[in-house]
Amino acid sequence: MSRPVWVLHEHEQPRHHFDLRLEQDGTLRSWAVPKGLPIDSRHDRLAVAVPDHDLDHATYTDEHKSIADHGWWELVDRNERRFVFDLHGTAFVRRYALIDTGRDWLLHLVKDQPGEPSQSGRNTSSTGTSKSRPIRKASESRGSK
Repeated sequence: MSRPVWVLHEHEQPRHHFDLRLEQDGTLRSWAVPKGLPIDSRHDRLAVAVPDHDLDHATYTDEHKSIADHGWWELVDRNERRFVFDLHGTAFVRRYALIDTGRDWLLHLVKDQPGEPSQSGRNTSSTGTSKSRPIRKASESRGSK
């Protein structure tokens, strides 16, 4: 079984922004992230759910869209309002959480990163476990409006 892909598309039009796309069940779940992935755990980023894309869109580029980073991802933990996942990119492995605010999402860089000692002194390397519950868009968790 292959690992699910992720891609961060950088868009130049209509305004500069990024789209985070995570593969699930043969589809790319997608969020527009106006300022890109957070680089500091103290500053969350807005993530707006946008329509899903076909998996072949993971490699799509054009004159206004490029691939800022890509790789594979794994689900670390989840509950009704958030899911935590590791992005294995071309230059890094970073743990993020997507948090459903009820209206949009927040993208949070988790303070304890894989392979680094946590605040408690324990190593936070990923266990490699995979949860099979699907990622739901904000509109799906509250019903269509």
